[in-house]
Amino acid sequence: MAEKKDIRADYEDRLAETIRNAIINNDSKWEKRWNSFDIYPQNGNTGRPYSGINELNLYFSPYDDPRWFTYKQIKALGGQVKKGEKGRLIQFYTNKIERIKKDQNGKPIVDQEGKNQREVEIIDGYIAKYYIVFNAQQTTGLPPYTPPEITIEDRKKRDLYNIERIEQLVRNMNINVEEKFSNKAYYQPDLDLIVIPDKAQFKGKKEYYGTLLHEASHATSHPSRLNRKISFDMNSKEYAKEELIAEISSMLLSRKYQIAVQNPKRDFSDEKNSLAYLRGWIMAGKLTNDDFKDAIKTAVKVSNYITLHDKELTLDKSPSKEAVQQNNHIISFAQHQGYKSFDESMKSNAVEAYHKLKAQLAFQKEPIKEPIKEQEKER
Repeated sequence: MAEKKDIRADYEDRLAETIRNAIINNDSKWEKRWNSFDIYPQNGNTGRPYSGINELNLYFSPYDDPRWFTYKQIKALGGQVKKGEKGRLIQFYTNKIERIKKDQNGKPIVDQEGKNQREVEIIDGYIAKYYIVFNAQQTTGLPPYTPPEITIEDRKKRDLYNIERIEQLVRNMNINVEEKFSNKAYYQPDLDLIVIPDKAQFKGKKEYYGTLLHEASHATSHPSRLNRKISFDMNSKEYAKEELIAEISSMLLSRKYQIAVQNPKRDFSDEKNSLAYLRGWIMAGKLTNDDFKDAIKTAVKVSNYITLHDKELTLDKSPSKEAVQQNNHIISFAQHQGYKSFDESMKSNAVEAYHKLKAQLAFQKEPIKEPIKEQEKER
């Protein structure tokens, strides 16, 4: 009997292959234009954008439509998956297990229509669950996608606002930034200093702020932040992995703030720009699949950490009933995961603690649920 395939390993391997191929093939999605209205991969039913690892997994797809659905959702909308199309795995954590409700004799309890009743159990701890989703372009019978309308004036306001947010979050991270006429941008750990060329040397604002986010990703290695060991030897695997981490992190951040430049060094006519450098390591077989999986996990953690310093996300507002429930859920999540530093003082900022935990959970070995069978797929 063939050994059952490890679903988590399959998910990790596919994601690592996706990122590796995007770098090798110089996928244009690594660099988006300043004023392009970039759409996040999203749940087709709710419109909610995917984030973190799921965003990476779905973003580098050949489709222009941002909507993704389970097979069950597609059927419910009157659509059908095209013959031969293959879906993609997405991952999420839950503390709920849904099962068929049974009586004392272990027999299913049915309703008046003869259908099995279902019940939801809240468990201690969290488990990873996987679903298979299809892009709208892999289907027939679904309504066409209509992108949200945004005027040129609104776009300009949004861009200026996001610039202010980037500058503020870098200040909130307490990183020293020195802007001077130079042909290099780099992070100097011993001084906790980002050195970046003068704004006038860049082609535009997108190049400057893309570079700033790239270097801010490196700056999270400082002991006062995520305490990540980095190498200064360009010929070492450690250096290459750190560049890969910064590339993926800055890609996520650039998409979030809609400025997107992940190849900052190319603006200084440097043949060894980030992607070209990484491509050389990949083609030489020096960056393994495990290196990619580790870099992806760390990059998501880095981008989450930086985002936590965007104070727009933590404005002082009177919490709604839903917000209070979410906060309690987050606190429960942290406590069940044994988050040792999650004490009473952190409950007021539970969202931050939650995202730190989510970053730490990525790719951890936990109980795995098989992908939901097509007739049971939801979300």
